[in-house]
Amino acid sequence: MIVGTGASLTTSGTGTITANALATGLGMPSGMTVLATVGSSTYNVPAGVRALIIECIGGGAGGGGANSNAASRAGAGGGGGGGGYSRIVITSPAASYAYTVGAGGAGGAAGASQNGGAGTASTIAGMTCAGGGAGIGPVANGSGAGGAGGSPTGGTLNIQGGTGGAGSGNGITGIGTSGDGGSSVLGVAGKGAFSYVQANTGIITGVAATGYGAGGSGGLALGNAQSAAGGAGRQGVIIVWEFK
Repeated sequence: MIVGTGASLTTSGTGTITANALATGLGMPSGMTVLATVGSSTYNVPAGVRALIIECIGGGAGGGGANSNAASRAGAGGGGGGGGYSRIVITSPAASYAYTVGAGGAGGAAGASQNGGAGTASTIAGMTCAGGGAGIGPVANGSGAGGAGGSPTGGTLNIQGGTGGAGSGNGITGIGTSGDGGSSVLGVAGKGAFSYVQANTGIITGVAATGYGAGGSGGLALGNAQSAAGGAGRQGVIIVWEFK
């Protein structure tokens, strides 16, 4: 049987998971299993476990690359979207659960029209936590859109991932701002950069996300014949709280 809960979980922003009080009526958990290897496998419920809280988050997307091709020009990639999050409580668990941990998307290559990679979904126990949408790499001297946050389904609590920020290039004055990555429930996203081409000709590579399920920021290219890569999104994760 699956029911709702008020479980609480935090992350340090570097992928380290710590427990808060679990207001579930189940008491304190006897154990916690973190499933953080990308790909598909099976989680086997330990002997004597009477209930589970399962939390799931999809992979974050990569930010878009960027290109500028003349003096006083700027190109700015959009940030990748964050992965969706779901949570359930299972009070009569099965013996095992098949699962998939979603991958983070790669940052877009340095250059014009180089999108980031989308994150992929994490799945377990009827939940599907979609990965974030790719940050867009614009044409030369252009502005890339941010990727959509992943949409989760199947949980008693479902929270969409954060939308990536839009890049802001400029074909006239050369002021540019790359898009932030989209955040996730458990993840700190990559932050975009701001610069002004006359003072800062060159490239600013997108920042990779540090927290599970968060998106990478877009690249920022400034001045003549410059190209910057986007930052990578972070993989998803599944956390299983076990109660005896």
